[in-house]
Amino acid sequence: MAISTAVYSKTQFRFAIAKETTFGTSISTQSSFQELHITEPPTLDTATAVVTDVTPRIDGTAVLAISDIYKTQAGAITTVTVSGILTTPVLELLLEGVFQNKSTSSAEDTYEWDYLTEPLGDDTDQTFFTLALHDPISAEGKEVTSAFLKTLEITWDAGSNGGRASFSATFISGLELGISKTFTPGSWSTPGTAYFATTGLDDKNVSGYDVVTNNFSFTLDNGATFWGVDADGFAEGCTVGAAGGKGYTASGSISVKYDPNTRSLIDSVLANGTGSLFFSHSMMATRTISCTSQHTEHQTAQTTTSARMLAFSVTLPLLAPLTGAARRLDLSSAITRHNKR
Repeated sequence: MAISTAVYSKTQFRFAIAKETTFGTSISTQSSFQELHITEPPTLDTATAVVTDVTPRIDGTAVLAISDIYKTQAGAITTVTVSGILTTPVLELLLEGVFQNKSTSSAEDTYEWDYLTEPLGDDTDQTFFTLALHDPISAEGKEVTSAFLKTLEITWDAGSNGGRASFSATFISGLELGISKTFTPGSWSTPGTAYFATTGLDDKNVSGYDVVTNNFSFTLDNGATFWGVDADGFAEGCTVGAAGGKGYTASGSISVKYDPNTRSLIDSVLANGTGSLFFSHSMMATRTISCTSQHTEHQTAQTTTSARMLAFSVTLPLLAPLTGAARRLDLSSAITRHNKR
């Protein structure tokens, strides 16, 4: 067979997610999907999507045979990682996916982790997605069913993406990977252009002092872990907040210019002292994002007064609460489980 001369650009790959209502049942209605503004093709870890075992049998030969190799998708974990630029509709879905505990009132949607937050194993209380990985080759798309957003990292760097906030999201699924799928990206909801840019930061304050910063980031991890085996050998469900004894975790970092305003922070860290962090960002004239945090080596207390929060920094370790109201990530009264005990 002659080689193929077809070539594809990375921009021809597309990615979208849709919330499911029943574990194990994928979403097929294309208009239900929200496309993400990705900057690299999705990374599908096929190594974890297949269980592989090589156990030579004692059969009188010194040469490995094909029958000595065992492969199956049953019992495997599919991992998909995507990265891109954050927009308003995407942010709200990602926050719901990583927090896993959305509560709705007439005024706002709230997400919170604190020392009272318990692991969740019932799919009726969880948020999980169908992932659509569109391929430029016809009918070669990949579908991931009942994927949990395990890890979400949000980064704000003045030197990247024009200063717009970016994200990296890792989804995992314990169900069979769907191949040879066809999607209709034209029917997906677009990610839009409501970005979060560093040029919109109005206030940048650490421990009461104005600071010069060029980047900060935070990472949320809910420890999603699949459990059980159904009749076909795939996961029966997923637990969040119980993996490895760490539960729900968050971490963050910030880079600031060293000057008279920030020199005392070094002394504070060495003495296990307290400090505060505050950022305010104007969004679409009337919307702002801000964050205030108090931190020591083992505890973090944080409050906000805004409609959106997109960045914060804490000293490790941090274990929520991380609270998000409608169109915001709101940090409030965070104390580590270690200290609360």
